[in-house]
Amino acid sequence: MSWKTNARKIPAKRIQAALGKVAETFVTKKMIIRHGKPWIAKDHIRDTFIVDEDGHKTVGRSYRLKRGEYVFPGGYSHVGRGIIGKTVDIRFFEGRGWMIKIDALLRDNSTGRPVIHNGLKISVGGWFPESSLTPSGSAGLVHIRENAQAPSMDEMVKERDERIKRISKMMLG
Repeated sequence: MSWKTNARKIPAKRIQAALGKVAETFVTKKMIIRHGKPWIAKDHIRDTFIVDEDGHKTVGRSYRLKRGEYVFPGGYSHVGRGIIGKTVDIRFFEGRGWMIKIDALLRDNSTGRPVIHNGLKISVGGWFPESSLTPSGSAGLVHIRENAQAPSMDEMVKERDERIKRISKMMLG
């Protein structure tokens, strides 16, 4: 049984060099960078700690991270449109980059309360390129699987057109 202890282990760097992009499934790291964002490569539990005045650590919260999830900001703001919302879904397109779906409501500028029109709150969220959004630091991080809601490009365009019609109709009367 001594051969088991002397068995040669191949380093992850050498596997990556030999196999290229396919090698990321063989790497034993828990998180790797994929398409420029942290990606969970292995199921694990991550704890956040709270340190008191005496320096003692206690577990504040535990997160269960599953393989295939990305780590994104929990909320985004669109400065040009004045939208602030939470991250609901993500999607990566080659050549275009990340598209982020944010859930947001139209709010009154003076009070900050949601605008109610005919008894309904007006949604102004939708799919936006990540390059046009700014991460909201107060929302924290969200662990989300790509295509959580899996819309097609036609649905994204249709949703955008409906949103523009709703807003323009409300503004014009």
